[in-house]
Amino acid sequence: MNLYHLSAGSAFNLGTSRFSLGLTWALGKNTRDFGLDSLPPSVPIIGEPRPVDTRYSRLVFVLGYLFGSDK
Repeated sequence: MNLYHLSAGSAFNLGTSRFSLGLTWALGKNTRDFGLDSLPPSVPIIGEPRPVDTRYSRLVFVLGYLFGSDK
């Protein structure tokens, strides 16, 4: 599966404290045959394998905070 990533962030001061905010989004999709080879032999198989669409999405929020001043 090919994943595509998009990230953005920013940092700013508020008084003597420093903050950082970030966001990352990863997404992807793929089509593959369902793996019948991984099933135990005791499981009956009816019909032919079919392609399965798989989709992936992940969203991550990041918050950073620095106490006090570095002066």
